[in-house]
Amino acid sequence: MKANEQPLTRNESVKVMPTKKATTEPVQPGRTAQIAPEFLRTNDVRKIYGIPRGSLYGLAKLGKIKGCLLRIRGAKSGLRLWSVDSIRSYIAEQMEAAAKGVES
Repeated sequence: MKANEQPLTRNESVKVMPTKKATTEPVQPGRTAQIAPEFLRTNDVRKIYGIPRGSLYGLAKLGKIKGCLLRIRGAKSGLRLWSVDSIRSYIAEQMEAAAKGVES
C-alpha cells in the first residue's frame, strides 16, 4: 500500500483491472522419438550398442568413455548414466583403427 492511500473498509469494493485473453495455444504433447538422448542407462547402452555392463565399467576405468553416478547422499544405490557422445566417439575410434589395421 502506498503512503497516501487509505486502507479499504469492509463495505468498499475493489477495482479489478480487465485482463486480456491468453494468446498462447494450449500445450500439446510433442514427438520425442526424434530427439537423441545425451545420456543412457546401462541397460539402454547394452540394447542399443551391444556393449555389456562389465565392458562399460572397464572402458570408463580406462578413460575411454564417460559415465556418472547420480545418487542421493547416504543412499545405497543410485543411477548410472553413460555419455552417448563418448560411446559414439569410442566406437568411431575403434572403426578407424580397424580400417588402418591397428589394434588398440
